[in-house]
Amino acid sequence: KSFEVSYRSLVSERILNKFNNENEFFDALHNIKIEKSSLINSGKLQSNISRLKSEKNKVYSELVYSVDCLSQQDYQKNEVIYVGELIDLTMFFFATLFNDLSSNFDTREQFVYFSDKYKSIRNDLSHPASSKILLEDCKLVLTFIRNLLPKMEDKHFWYVTKDVILDKIEILVSNI
Repeated sequence: KSFEVSYRSLVSERILNKFNNENEFFDALHNIKIEKSSLINSGKLQSNISRLKSEKNKVYSELVYSVDCLSQQDYQKNEVIYVGELIDLTMFFFATLFNDLSSNFDTREQFVYFSDKYKSIRNDLSHPASSKILLEDCKLVLTFIRNLLPKMEDKHFWYVTKDVILDKIEILVSNI
């Protein structure tokens, strides 16, 4: 979860830097078109963008709050954007804002796969009844985090430092 704070800060900041106000963000969301088809995941993607569009005011507010947390280096309340929405926004604005994040992965598709796995595992770990994960899934998430860390600026690590995250990863790996 310590990594999540930094990743949220990065994604939120890039989106708000690209779209100067709510209307620009809303227009960008509105212009994303995903048609249901026989393609794998088209229904899921269409559902995800529809949800973001229907909750656009809330999502924008959460992005602003996340950037405010970064600038103040503190959380006042728990109104940050959910990991699922964060990953969805990263995918929907990938070409214009997040393409560089995939450069430490073998392919863009691998980045997408690892992002989805991170979202899934992170959500599982948030629920006490399902907080056990497979060792293989743990390794995938650690690889995702390790591959993204070099792409993230130090300023995004205001909650804990990059070194703390790397140390936690090494402790976990040695315990496994």
